[in-house]
Amino acid sequence: MAILSTGNTFGATDTVTSTKLNNIADAATFNDPVDDSTLELHTDGKLRIKANGVGTTQIATSSVTKAKIENVANMKVLGNTSGSATAPQEVDVIDSTSGINNNNNDTSIPTSAAVLGLFTLSGSDLTINI
Repeated sequence: MAILSTGNTFGATDTVTSTKLNNIADAATFNDPVDDSTLELHTDGKLRIKANGVGTTQIATSSVTKAKIENVANMKVLGNTSGSATAPQEVDVIDSTSGINNNNNDTSIPTSAAVLGLFTLSGSDLTINI
């Protein structure tokens, strides 16, 4: 079955002209080549992607760039600290020692400056500033 319906056929003795071909192309419509899960035929005769028609199987591996991921707030990183599989979420980045908690449930990620701020080195004496 043809994908396009042109409304015109040529016989063996018909003359094919550029005007006739242009008219056929301008009037052509799709013969419903949609799969009803990813593509649909719009009322204007054009194909379009259906809502939720693009999923992981339609996106090639490594084809989504960082720029196409939602904007991430300042001092946040994407990660999963939930303890189980889940979509990435924003995780806090702590840049000062005052932001680091002393409990095991804190899922913040300290910067190297924040970690170094926990220690004071004086001569050969190392003090932990917690």
